Amino acid sequence: MQVVLHYAELGLKGKNRPYFEIRLSENVKRLLSPLGAVRLHRQPGRILVELPETVRWEDVRSRLSCACGLSYFARVHVLPADMDRLEALLAAELPALSFRSFACRCRRMNKEYPLTSEQMNRRLGAFVQQRFPGTTVDLDAPDLEIFVELVNKVFYAYFRKEPGPGGLPAGTAGRVVTLLSGGIDSPIAAWRMIRRGCRTSFVHFHSMPFTSQASLDKVRELAQKLEPWQGPARLHLVPFGPLQQEIVTGAPQEYRVILYRRFMTRIAEAVARREDAHALVTGDSLGQVASQTLTNLETVNSVATLPVLRPLIGMDKQEIIDAARRIGTFDTSALPHDDCCSFLMPRSPATASSPEKAAEAEKGLDVARLVKEALARATEERIGGGA
Repeated sequence: MQVVLHYAELGLKGKNRPYFEIRLSENVKRLLSPLGAVRLHRQPGRILVELPETVRWEDVRSRLSCACGLSYFARVHVLPADMDRLEALLAAELPALSFRSFACRCRRMNKEYPLTSEQMNRRLGAFVQQRFPGTTVDLDAPDLEIFVELVNKVFYAYFRKEPGPGGLPAGTAGRVVTLLSGGIDSPIAAWRMIRRGCRTSFVHFHSMPFTSQASLDKVRELAQKLEPWQGPARLHLVPFGPLQQEIVTGAPQEYRVILYRRFMTRIAEAVARREDAHALVTGDSLGQVASQTLTNLETVNSVATLPVLRPLIGMDKQEIIDAARRIGTFDTSALPHDDCCSFLMPRSPATASSPEKAAEAEKGLDVARLVKEALARATEERIGGGA
């Protein structure tokens, strides 16, 4: 089986383009290797993949749909650049495809070839109409598209494009740490950063034994669902209940959730420093809950020295849910669980805070000790093998 991979944004990278192509090739090989022996050939503007004929196309398609950086891909026929051979291929393959209208989409990369792209389109169109009477050419919305790419001295011919996720190959933009809650939002925030070329580790805060095991089970499953998109990752599990209890007894109740989030930020940043990550990622969406007002986000940000990225900040809940359904995390995220922030939740959380007021609310807390103790209690798990 042969598959042609196309990318879009990578083509704009100038002299850095080979680096992005190599990382994309590595990620594709990681995804496809469990299916059998994989060979990749980088061609101008595309990558050709060779797989055993025994591999199921459905498995290939499912795995390549997670290859960030791909614009589209297709199961392809590769043959010498001979129009008679190409017409013989169409005569053999098209009877299995049901169509009344069609369009030929030829692209000539080799300008020394005697026929132009338009001449190739016209010849193939005439051949198809002669071979399959009653069919018509429709360049706008055809039942069937016949794609032919002339690369060097060979034709790549295919009849269906499969959409890729776009973006940049995972691993080309550096490492981040995502605060993964087990809800709907944070997995999508992680996915959006992976799609922009990042690799992410995860930090999950839980309140066991004061809450159930459900949040741990969910977050492990969510991290596993994100693994194909980026490869292996680390999952840091931080027991947060003891710290929350100290906040409850030592700080004003209306600032409780804001202080939770400030401590989460400090702890996640310490993890990020250990992992040589360059930013934190959260699933915040502006105004979605009390802790996500602009003033409260500013108050949380004020304790961070690394950038805090919020890729969902301008999305509404339905947009986030739709994205979760597309990538397959929604059903897991929607399962009931006890979120650590709902443990010891105040009746009336502050919606308009300031860094100064939060610092005043923390005066009775030994911040450095609490962060150090939380990090000492944390455990680490590997998702998808070594990271």
